[in-house]
Amino acid sequence: MMPDPSLAELARQLGPPRQVAITQEASAPFDPIWKTDRHGEVALVLLRPDRTVWLMRKLVYPPGAYRIPTGGVHLNETVAQALARELTEETSWRLPPERFLASIDYRFTFPDGTTASFFTHAFLFRCGLDEPRALDPDELVAGFRRVSLPELNTVADQLASLPDEDTLGFGSLRDWGRFRAVVHRVVAAALREQP
Repeated sequence: MMPDPSLAELARQLGPPRQVAITQEASAPFDPIWKTDRHGEVALVLLRPDRTVWLMRKLVYPPGAYRIPTGGVHLNETVAQALARELTEETSWRLPPERFLASIDYRFTFPDGTTASFFTHAFLFRCGLDEPRALDPDELVAGFRRVSLPELNTVADQLASLPDEDTLGFGSLRDWGRFRAVVHRVVAAALREQP
């Protein structure tokens, strides 16, 4: 894979991200790791004036599961392009990113000895009080809720404790939840350090 020149430019403009490397064992590839149209994602950390952040829920998620909105970086686009596109698709907003919070490199190992790599680049956006509105109906967004910054760790714990069940078209809930928990913990730590 070719290096993405937009990452260096985003880090120059928005500050260097917290760098995190994670290795996780998984029972099998799961969503979005098994998708072949992307090699990673951007996470949209939507910070309101009251210091709460928006989480989203999709119809296909387990009951009560909310998370930081993310969107795939397609094979033919830069992170900067994906960031602008996904922000509009997921929220209907056009906002400039304020801070490059984190860059998470994942390596997944599976029981058959195969591995997979994935990344999440998290960006902070300051938004108003209005609730986001997803523009893409194919995303199956069921709603949004906001949580305080300390609650991000509670959300991570809830995601990491999802049951060991497989869901058709989704994969293992346990593996998905453990993967999704990481960005919440990393973002919570990065935001504790920021005024």
